[in-house]
Amino acid sequence: MATRKTPPWRVPTDPVEWMETHFYIEDPRDPQTADLLSPGPIRLFPHQRRIIRAALQRDEKGAFRWQTILYSCPKKSGKTRIAAAVVQWVASQYGPWAECYVLGNDGKQSEDRLLAAINKSVALSPIFADWKLQRRQTTVPDGSFIEAIPVDPSGESGSNPTISAWSELWGYGLEHKERFWATMTISPARSGRSIRWVETYAGYTGESPTLERLYEQGVTMGARHPDFPDLPVYVNEGAQLFCYWDEEPRMPWQTAQYYAQEARLLPPNEFLRLHRNQWVSALNTFVPEEWWMACQEDLPPLEPREGIILGIDAAVSGACFGVVGVTRHPDPARRKTDVAVRYAKKWAPPKGGKIQFYGKDSPDEEIRRLCKEYKVLMVVYDLYQLHGMAEQHRKERVAHWEQFSQQTDRMVADSLLFQLIRERQIAHGGDPDLKQHILNASSKTSTDQDTKMRLVQRSSNLPIDLAVATSMAAKRCLELRM
Repeated sequence: MATRKTPPWRVPTDPVEWMETHFYIEDPRDPQTADLLSPGPIRLFPHQRRIIRAALQRDEKGAFRWQTILYSCPKKSGKTRIAAAVVQWVASQYGPWAECYVLGNDGKQSEDRLLAAINKSVALSPIFADWKLQRRQTTVPDGSFIEAIPVDPSGESGSNPTISAWSELWGYGLEHKERFWATMTISPARSGRSIRWVETYAGYTGESPTLERLYEQGVTMGARHPDFPDLPVYVNEGAQLFCYWDEEPRMPWQTAQYYAQEARLLPPNEFLRLHRNQWVSALNTFVPEEWWMACQEDLPPLEPREGIILGIDAAVSGACFGVVGVTRHPDPARRKTDVAVRYAKKWAPPKGGKIQFYGKDSPDEEIRRLCKEYKVLMVVYDLYQLHGMAEQHRKERVAHWEQFSQQTDRMVADSLLFQLIRERQIAHGGDPDLKQHILNASSKTSTDQDTKMRLVQRSSNLPIDLAVATSMAAKRCLELRM
């Protein structure tokens, strides 16, 4: 009895030729002059063409030479569009029934970054009029599809990808994300017929384990590719890994002016990670002392009619009880977005004892005095340790107390405080305790939200309560009409 033969696997076109005729973008640039062109096919630069062809090297039957491709370079180098073009090339050329998955740090990111670039290409090109675009999936007439999927190791355990494309793998620091990477590994049965393409910046040492292992396999344990003496391209035969890890900006729009502007906007570690593609620690000094001292001014005494926001961060032992009052800047000539610290006071626990929240000379007594003598519009506070005081003050109508989330809101507020200090949009009178708490602080960059930071203690014996209180109060002050 004759055995049924499997149809030959389709041998695709050259990926670079395909991309430069089929993958459309809204703003291609001429590789010779860098001039902006009308919407149309992507124009790859010479080094990009060489890397793509080497990364997607195939034998005469179309089998891939490398199973995992790590494509990492500084921000604004075109790596996301190249990843999207690779996925669309696979979906178009490796069917029928090619399964193509795009993944980010979360489901929304995979839709917003890679799938959005693919769908834009499909919409701009007359070639793909029969492809169907949806929010999370694009389907091809031959049964192939491109799907953006969330980071869920249980939900995708049955997938059989022809390609999985990963955006910003530096953010895979949580256990379930590591499991997801393992779940989407290439099946031995699909060796040569399936690839993983990773586009990413560098990560945080010790906090981006998935990417760090790939980096070690490629750059540290791999060998320089013999065809690339001029570019940082590595290969690891045992791991079937192709790695392009570049720290140099090579695109004409990555100008000195652009980097000077970015250096002002970003913390030093984040500048190195995003724009030099270097591994950094997630912990960084919050602000230099010189920045904080440059914000010191002779501020007038607080007037009873001025609206003020009180920020409170409290602990019973091991840290301080801090109260900070923030107003809009009292000088009418200053920008409306400038603020000023008009009050700051801390209560430290006695040696071997605890802070007494109530009674004579206590935080409770002082907060009541401030609310009585001044126009306190709001008290923002960390719920931990302060629930009872907040409820009592609400009941007695001492002031309006509002809980301040210590998760996303805190990261946004702490990032805002950094910007206010850097741009000298916050003034202070030189309170020594506040200065010490600001300088005690380190910033920890979130591995889930790019460039968002959170104030943390440099060590357990260096309090930062007044810095945290300032962060919360400044954010609310700018949000209210005062």
